[in-house]
Amino acid sequence: MSNGNKDQHKRGFLDRCEQEQLQFSGEIQSFGALFICQQNGLVSHLSANLPELTDLPITLGEHYPSELSGLIANLELNPGSKLYAEDILAGKGEAEESLLSVDSSLDAIFTRCHSGAVIAELMPHQASRSEPEWIDPPTFGSINNEPHRHNLQDSLIHWIIQVSGYDRVMYYQFLPGGEGEVQSEARQQQAEGSYLGLRFPASDIPQIAREIYRKNPWRTICDSTTGSVTILKLDAPDIVMGQSNPDLTLTDLRSVAKIHAIYMQNMGDRASFTLPIIGSESLDALISCHSPTPGKLSLARQQAISQVVVQYNTQLREYRTRCRMKIVDEFAYQTNRMLAEIQSLQTESARWEKLAQWLLSTFSVDTLVMHSNEKTWVAGHPAEAHTIEQLDHWFTRQSPELVFSMDYLQGLDTEQLLLTEMAGAAGLKVTPDSGQPYRLYLFRKEEIQDVVWGGNPDKPVEYHDGEWGISPRQSFAKWVEKKLGYSRPWPSDVKFRLLRLRVELHRLSEIALR
Repeated sequence: MSNGNKDQHKRGFLDRCEQEQLQFSGEIQSFGALFICQQNGLVSHLSANLPELTDLPITLGEHYPSELSGLIANLELNPGSKLYAEDILAGKGEAEESLLSVDSSLDAIFTRCHSGAVIAELMPHQASRSEPEWIDPPTFGSINNEPHRHNLQDSLIHWIIQVSGYDRVMYYQFLPGGEGEVQSEARQQQAEGSYLGLRFPASDIPQIAREIYRKNPWRTICDSTTGSVTILKLDAPDIVMGQSNPDLTLTDLRSVAKIHAIYMQNMGDRASFTLPIIGSESLDALISCHSPTPGKLSLARQQAISQVVVQYNTQLREYRTRCRMKIVDEFAYQTNRMLAEIQSLQTESARWEKLAQWLLSTFSVDTLVMHSNEKTWVAGHPAEAHTIEQLDHWFTRQSPELVFSMDYLQGLDTEQLLLTEMAGAAGLKVTPDSGQPYRLYLFRKEEIQDVVWGGNPDKPVEYHDGEWGISPRQSFAKWVEKKLGYSRPWPSDVKFRLLRLRVELHRLSEIALR
């Protein structure tokens, strides 16, 4: 197969993953059952396996059973609100293919949808996998510094593997470029190999899946090798608002995407339990528990683990907020002091030289460029004029952002290929109240890096005869890439500092160099 065809198939695979409407699958996993009632109490959807779990008279087009009225009435009206109820219904364990043992009972999760409807998920009260004895979690006080944060992160992962019983637990950190990296790992003795320190391409967890993770306290996959159960729908558009399938974004029973099921099986896993770490605006990381043995934890154990993760997540967000405020405040002080020194200088060239040397050192860059429509100033290593012009054209005409940073200039959408030894760039726009607008660019040269991947990231698809035609790569063995064409990565706080620098330059525009 030619490289062009390979790239085309790879792009088609990624697009398909990104565009798959996971929340509208119309199916659920078979370890539980589900029904949806609208605001008027009528049942609009139910899973085909519901009669296997309960004798409750839950019928399409009829009002939900009175036995559940008190619970549903207590569910808050805010979209996304959840109510967890344990051991609330007698299970139906007589059938040969039943999910329940005889005399088992049911737990339930009630969730308020944006439409006002309620999703009720029913599942066996008993865990379907061995549940270890509970031990007290680590104490999460205020995080002081990065070593302290990493120690707490490791403690959390090792505690989870003890109380969950899964074979492997990983802290999967999302990186600025979208890739993921396993930064902490705990393994049972029987778990083979280690993923610690390995990086995985952004396509392994598409953005659409990340958004669903972000909106839920956890995600359970009981057995990736079993089939899904169809959700039946009431044929009444005035009740179900004409949707072909219900939105299962906020459910734990949502079916497993076919491509993800193959991915898990290629890793040697059948069951997983995943908890989100939420940043200030997006999904920051995942705590991912895996096992080759099917089964799920009890609702009570899932809740208990989730609550501890939330405690850690709260301390992590507070720590990062303090760090950000400290960085911004310290940088603002340094910037104001430097600008005051520059203002005391008599000549334009002396001001530029002072500012340039400070910025080159502060941001650890090779080249600094201040560019306007009338003049260009360069400090440090010489920069090609065509590189400056192409970058400036993109930043002023295509980018709506006030600041930017990138470690791979060749990935920039420009009219011509950038032929430059500069691999990374960052920049900001300044528009003084009076005077000529200008842009400040910081460049870094290429720095060859060894990136350790979990499998070859350039081969994320393997071809087979299944329905999808392609599946995730089959090997997750350590694979080292010589990463060419990239600069040293920009620190996570670079945009905060650039924004602060922009504010100070704009506020003190009388000393801006023109």
